[in-house]
Amino acid sequence: MKKHLIILSTIIIIISGCKDAEIQPKVNPLIITKEVTEIDANGVTLGAEILVPGTAKITDYGFIVSDGANTLKISTFASNKFTTKIMTDLKPKVIYSCKAYVTTNQKLVYGNSVKFISLGSTPPIIFDYNPKTGFDGDTVKLKGKYFSSFAANNQISVNNIAAKIISITDSSIVFITPFQSFTGAADITLDVNTKKVTSTQKFTIIGPQINSISSLSETSGKVVTITGTNLIRNGSNTTINFGQYQAEILNKTNNRIDVVVPIPTPNIMVDNYTTLYFANGLKTLTYPSTFKIKKSWIAKSPPLLFDWPTSYQSGFTYNGKGYLHDVNHGYMYEYNPTTDSWRQYGTTAFPSNIYSKSLYIPSNNQVFRVGGVDYLYRPLNYLWTYNLADTKWTMKNNLPFSFSDASYFTLDNQTYILTYEGQLWQCDFEKEQYKRLKDFPSKFVDYFVSTFIANGNVYAVQYGKTWLYDKQNDTWIPKTSNNFSKQTYSVFAQCFTCNNTGYVLNNGTDLYKYDYVFDKWIFATRFPSVWRGESEKNIFILGNDAYIAPTFTNYSYDSPHTYVYQE
Repeated sequence: MKKHLIILSTIIIIISGCKDAEIQPKVNPLIITKEVTEIDANGVTLGAEILVPGTAKITDYGFIVSDGANTLKISTFASNKFTTKIMTDLKPKVIYSCKAYVTTNQKLVYGNSVKFISLGSTPPIIFDYNPKTGFDGDTVKLKGKYFSSFAANNQISVNNIAAKIISITDSSIVFITPFQSFTGAADITLDVNTKKVTSTQKFTIIGPQINSISSLSETSGKVVTITGTNLIRNGSNTTINFGQYQAEILNKTNNRIDVVVPIPTPNIMVDNYTTLYFANGLKTLTYPSTFKIKKSWIAKSPPLLFDWPTSYQSGFTYNGKGYLHDVNHGYMYEYNPTTDSWRQYGTTAFPSNIYSKSLYIPSNNQVFRVGGVDYLYRPLNYLWTYNLADTKWTMKNNLPFSFSDASYFTLDNQTYILTYEGQLWQCDFEKEQYKRLKDFPSKFVDYFVSTFIANGNVYAVQYGKTWLYDKQNDTWIPKTSNNFSKQTYSVFAQCFTCNNTGYVLNNGTDLYKYDYVFDKWIFATRFPSVWRGESEKNIFILGNDAYIAPTFTNYSYDSPHTYVYQE
């Protein structure tokens, strides 16, 4: 009280001024801050009085409270004598300073500063929150009162894990539910200046659920579909493991995930029984049924090996049996899948000079040997036919084209040849009629030019690119890119069609399959032999299986072999 009388006396002197001076109206108000009262564990009461209102228009007044680190502004526009009760933002046993303020349309005016020691604030109260159920990363709005105006003084946890607060008012807090492995009913706890309160109703954290899997037994590279609920609601990262092997996810939605069965390296020659583990965000679950990754490869009898290097060429199929031509000896060799055995087919050797890299195209009871290169790798335009009934070779007229390498495909009962030089020819070898079509739009490199059939359509594949053939317009349409490349000391990539699906054996080691639905090359499996990258391979198709025979390598113990790839 004594302090206030001194302040008032000073003000009177200032107002009186000099006796001889004309008293002018005071423009800005004069305000005093009163001593803080009602200090208890629930807060304090602040008071102030405007002694001289002044002539300027008052737009706001209130109090500034600070502990030196945080400053709180409290607006309490009322009358010349005003008080306010602070029930939040006060920490116990902390010294605070307080001063009143008045804002006019011309100036901000402060009163004197007073100090007090706080005993604390009123504990927070939670009225309600919404939604009552949700996922990790969801937004929840909590309503109540006695929250702190300072974000750092409010802490919210869900299941004892801190949540991120994104906005605060005196009656609501909006926060993001934290990422955690837990699912089920969880407490929401609010901590304001070390005073805690827990919601009376628990928040239900929802996790993923798998309802079914399209198949529980497949080879690596096959696509299986997982159906369920809330599969990707708890985070952007989703992983699926078949035992220790992580799978590639092709497509994911909240109710469906398409996943590629992983390669069980190095156990690709045996069946693998695995447990499926699913994770989304920090949520995990285990599927109760065992998944069998079926073996992709079966070892079969190897092609015949002779006392000097054999040079088997591209294989072909006739009447349910596989055939390879050894150009060095000149004989045809037959594989019988029923007896898993090889034999020389016929007694007639190829009657002309040795040359290689021909295409072998079966038609009815004969196979056409198309083109090739000589020992200096000069392209040849030869055409021969081998009669599979009487095992005789017959030379035909020369072709109007030649190639250093080539691939062929059959579309609508017509045969087409795509050469490494980029030429596309429609061929009738029996009638010896040929028609040149539009050249391929991209340059082939590293002697890899291949075609395949998928879903009834023709595709071409080269290092880095995949193309779809439009027969009606005789054009090639770009499709997905690929990562195929020729590595040092590895063989060139090879392509084949099996089960209406295109495959590429890249570098002799990695087998990829083309998924036309997703327009994507899928890593299906690895070739099983030791020196797989250096062994020349010959391929023929029997039924639903691809027979791949490494027939030559610099490492003699790794050839010849025959492996059957099966889905």
